[in-house]
Amino acid sequence: WDGKDTRRLAKLYAAAGVRELWLIDARRTELALNLHALEGGAYRQVPADDNGWVASTVLSHSFRLTRERTRLGTWRYRLERRT
Repeated sequence: WDGKDTRRLAKLYAAAGVRELWLIDARRTELALNLHALEGGAYRQVPADDNGWVASTVLSHSFRLTRERTRLGTWRYRLERRT
């Protein structure tokens, strides 16, 4: 991520009271789904469990991002949800 997503926009979203900030990066070998919860006017990253699930208190579910190759060799992404 660049500074725009992680610093400048995060400050603006926090000031506006956005309760969660989700940052997803699928450009590398390892997928990154980072959820940040607003606490005391700033965001803190919510840790994922050992299987990559991260809990959203706003949506009352846990999520993880997976991908698989299609028959054509492109990627298919899936945002999985569990209660």
